[in-house]
Amino acid sequence: PGPNPVGSVRRGSGEAGGLRVACGGGTCLVFPAESGWQLEGRKRLALSEFLRGQALPDGTKLGRAAQ
Repeated sequence: PGPNPVGSVRRGSGEAGGLRVACGGGTCLVFPAESGWQLEGRKRLALSEFLRGQALPDGTKLGRAAQ
């Protein structure tokens, strides 16, 4: 499956299905691991910015362990 729309984060998607979740500035992004941490034609994500153990709205913790 392709990346979910911005703001449509599903629980556990940071570890399952080969997808990655990044949250920053109040926005959560979900995209395939193969994308090299970059949404096709959209915003490039910086690991230093988005992977600092921030908590998702559902309480899921995102950190380097989920990389």
